[in-house]
Amino acid sequence: MKYLSLMLASLLLAACQTAPQDTPAVEDVIRAYFDRISHNDKAGAQAVCTEDYTLVEDGKIWNNDSLFAFVAPLFEQGATITYRFENFHTTIHGNSAWTYYENYGLMTMGGEDTPLHWTESAFFRYEGWQWKMTLLHSTHIREE
Repeated sequence: MKYLSLMLASLLLAACQTAPQDTPAVEDVIRAYFDRISHNDKAGAQAVCTEDYTLVEDGKIWNNDSLFAFVAPLFEQGATITYRFENFHTTIHGNSAWTYYENYGLMTMGGEDTPLHWTESAFFRYEGWQWKMTLLHSTHIREE
């Protein structure tokens, strides 16, 4: 009976996991996600997202399946892309977190560079002992 009580208490503690109040850990999810995009690694990108992850970009609704269906042909044609992030503003509240920041990309294809710039906001849930992105909203900034 004592063993059963200890096991039950352990399960309850595991179910009530408390997220660390570590903003760099949340921001690292963004970096990992875009690193995996730049390496055309759909499985790796999904690993840092929740099952119900959604991307909203310029009025379009995406998930990782539709995103990688779009970018994979670009990589097959030899495109490369790098990302740089600035001005994170991150908040953690319990097992949820959100951030907004600027994302600068550089896509190279056929010897031609295309600079990209977005303002993005992302939401996260702490699950399975790690932060995972559940929603990313991206607005393309057109440089004048």
